[in-house]
Amino acid sequence: MYWIHKCIVNCVSTSLYALGRWAYRHHRRVLAAWLAVLVLSGAAAIGLGAGTKNSFVIPGTESQNAIDSLGRTFPELSGASAYLVVVAPNGRTIDDQQSKRLIARAITGMQKVEGVTDAVSPYSDVTTIGISKDRTAAQVQLQFDRALTDVTAKDRQRLIDTGDALRKAGYTASFGGDVFSNTGPQLSITEIIGVVVAFIVLYLMFHSLRAAIIPIVTAVLGVLVTSAVTVAATGFMTISGTAPLLALMIGLAVGIDYALFIVSRHREQLADGLDPEEAAARSVATAGSAVVFAGLTVVIALLGLAIARIPFLTVMGAVAALSVVVAVAVALTALPALLGRAGSRLTPQSGHRPGGFSRRWVTLTTRFPMIAIAVVVVGLAILTIPSKDLKLALPDNGPAAAGTTQREAYDLIDKHFGPGFNGPLLVSIDIISTTDPVGVVEHIEADLRRMDGVEAIGLATPNRTADTGIIQVIPSTDATDERTTTLVRHIRDRESQWKKQYGVD
Repeated sequence: MYWIHKCIVNCVSTSLYALGRWAYRHHRRVLAAWLAVLVLSGAAAIGLGAGTKNSFVIPGTESQNAIDSLGRTFPELSGASAYLVVVAPNGRTIDDQQSKRLIARAITGMQKVEGVTDAVSPYSDVTTIGISKDRTAAQVQLQFDRALTDVTAKDRQRLIDTGDALRKAGYTASFGGDVFSNTGPQLSITEIIGVVVAFIVLYLMFHSLRAAIIPIVTAVLGVLVTSAVTVAATGFMTISGTAPLLALMIGLAVGIDYALFIVSRHREQLADGLDPEEAAARSVATAGSAVVFAGLTVVIALLGLAIARIPFLTVMGAVAALSVVVAVAVALTALPALLGRAGSRLTPQSGHRPGGFSRRWVTLTTRFPMIAIAVVVVGLAILTIPSKDLKLALPDNGPAAAGTTQREAYDLIDKHFGPGFNGPLLVSIDIISTTDPVGVVEHIEADLRRMDGVEAIGLATPNRTADTGIIQVIPSTDATDERTTTLVRHIRDRESQWKKQYGVD
């Protein structure tokens, strides 16, 4: 086994040595080839990309099974949903004739939007949760005949426009719900600040503007190529909005890291008087070998997300793994090509030897190993303190950008109706074996109303074929609250009782 491992390492190092020397000598061709790859992938993204779509399907879970079942038994509820929340001007209520007239006008406009199958008026007898307790706010529930991923930006804008008359009359009118759901984290100034900080750190370490900029350039090149390929792939598969940002963050991190390995080794060898071409080839052969094996390890770990058999996680892992593969390819080809363009200009100035701080740090930590270990352990323990308040959940509109219609609607619902209205629960009941489907649904509805943590009951009805009933439960707390999780657990625990009492599942 040892000899096999040694043979593999030697073969990889020899191949990388030849690759590094070739890329150094033909740096114009290599850089032109990467520029062509970037242009072609960008063109593919523009021509083929259909945009990211959030489809969070978790096969095998009880919730997903219920959703899939509702798609068959309650097709009218299988599509995406949305809502309009309307707040009356100060000093007025939502019950006056002007409010009713304007809301009715808005509903008429919503019903003309492609895909909208139903718009439930807050004044309808169908709903008991359409108007807030203080009578100052109302919500219109909307149902689509298509999945969230099939609702276009144009459809959403047409919905928003239907509230213009309300806004002109002094009302607050905002849209929320699944159709306007948060698409996940977005690129922001944070990533740009991270790149700037990385550049400053590299400059302080290398004391060379050229040496500091090269790892940034190669990392950005890798990220741009990966992003373009990912966008192009959205034309053929569903990719969530989180995947490209994950790939960007990982791509920047490993891209800078891998380039740093090779550039640092290259400058050390230049400082020893080695010819620049030979220094580049040896750096790619040695530090490049570490880059290959490190990249392979990260790729395996990311592809391991597929073990969970959750489609959107599998795609996220694959896109992130692609960013690592591209980062490795850039580090082994484009980077030595940039070293070839720089030539001997990357040689450290007299009196400055690369790695001086690192050597002093290693000397200090190995001289006092127990102190170093204690400092690291205590430091990591302190950094983990915020994790005790970490809550895991699928994205909703709560963290959406301030000023967006979905964030305003979320906050208005929370203020005028209660936090649970932003995360209603849906209870599905198999009533095919009962002779009194309406009565059974009503009895279970009454039972749910009496449970701790239930704020209100929305829709409660059998389907048209009377084989499935659904009850919309509004919890008293929001979706991420532990008390809501407890309520869900208690509702599921009632299954055996309902089955025994009413003969349903």
